Amino acid sequence: MFYEMLANLPKNEQRQSYAIVSNTLVEAPNINDFLLKIIKAIIHTQKSIKFPLRLYK
Repeated sequence: MFYEMLANLPKNEQRQSYAIVSNTLVEAPNINDFLLKIIKAIIHTQKSIKFPLRLYK
């Protein structure tokens, strides 16, 4: 939801954004797989629309 909100901002209001992704090792494997899938989708979309976002694991 956070990414969608930022990505929908007008270009003149977009600023470099950062997201930290961490695995606390308490998530079920299917949740971890889901998060990795979402991260890959965000990275792919972010590059194609040239959105200023950096993800750190």
